[in-house]
Amino acid sequence: MTIGEVSTMVQVIEFFNFKLVNTPFRAVKMTAFATSQHDVPLSGFKECEGTFPNKLTFYDYSPNPAISGQPVTHKTHATDNVAIKNGSKLRIQAHFNNRLIEDRVTDFCKDWNSGGKCSGATGNVQYEKTEILKDLSKIKDLPRNQSLDFNLRIELHTPQNGILCCIEGPFHLIIPS
Repeated sequence: MTIGEVSTMVQVIEFFNFKLVNTPFRAVKMTAFATSQHDVPLSGFKECEGTFPNKLTFYDYSPNPAISGQPVTHKTHATDNVAIKNGSKLRIQAHFNNRLIEDRVTDFCKDWNSGGKCSGATGNVQYEKTEILKDLSKIKDLPRNQSLDFNLRIELHTPQNGILCCIEGPFHLIIPS
């Protein structure tokens, strides 16, 4: 293959939103990344048992696996049948081997919306947030330097504490030594 053919192939691959990664064997590996909410709807997560007025249609995070104490970006798409109002809370529970590692509640409108206010609108919405993950290296009995599967439960609550939507599933995390 000539350099011109490789250049053309790279342009085509980049057009289709593929990422090129060099492996130790100098081969080219192509990994497709989702470009719409229909490609990787919930990345292994599923809706919690029950009936909720709002539906999360897409959830993904990167990097995957995430690294304890480092930034991670969460992306969500949802269909909001009930407006998310100021004062709504996001609750995230993380379990490892059935042991509660974290139970955190934050103000959704302040943390996930630019300007710190929820619009109160309904319909299809998208949110993205980058945060620094809690450093779990202080928990001595958690394994190090390997991808661990945490069970994450993510709930969005109204100011009156009703649950608007809920998903749960595996969150892959590495805790460095």
